[in-house]
Amino acid sequence: MKFLSTIAFTFITLLSFSQYEELLAVEIDNKGLAPGKTYQFYAQFANENDHVHIVFGDDIKELIIQSSKKFYQNEFGGAMSTNINPKLDSLDKTVRYDSYLTIGRTNSRENYLSNFNLDLSQFETDGSGIRTDDGAWYVTPDQEQAYCKNGNKHILVLQLTTAGSVSGQISMQGKDNKGLIWRELAIPISIENAISEKDFIKLKKSNEKKFKKTGL
Repeated sequence: MKFLSTIAFTFITLLSFSQYEELLAVEIDNKGLAPGKTYQFYAQFANENDHVHIVFGDDIKELIIQSSKKFYQNEFGGAMSTNINPKLDSLDKTVRYDSYLTIGRTNSRENYLSNFNLDLSQFETDGSGIRTDDGAWYVTPDQEQAYCKNGNKHILVLQLTTAGSVSGQISMQGKDNKGLIWRELAIPISIENAISEKDFIKLKKSNEKKFKKTGL
């Protein structure tokens, strides 16, 4: 049995009812600076302090990220958000629309993202997709970037820019606000019901307003 599946079965008795709700696709206005459209994918949760710390594929459910056309890769970016230097944004506005993997960060600032056993070379060099049955990107569970805080119920896990149609699946694991492990397998990646950046900002403001009133 492969490494990631071993981890999964080790924690099976600790699983909680998932506080994860959906993988929300948001179309970001790239102002035509990058070819195609830019999409951010957010894990949406129910509660303050819910979190996600690993996105993976294993021999039970493979991880697949693909598009009918190439993913856009900026020459100053990289395959992971840790490769995005925030200082470059003032020099090249297109770097913010690079395609990358992440958990809770859009650049390298205070970013502790790592990956296990992922071959990202083709994704980065020629915009090909990603496929693995024994790989992951992750942060350790103590990292702030993985958590829902101050009414923010959305954790960014992926940004993709492409002129094509995006598809695939990912699996995720984290803990709920009581410290119990949750896991969701084979979550579909789709842009079919993507919401606009403007509507996403409204949703976030609504959640933050509710948090200030209720603490939830």
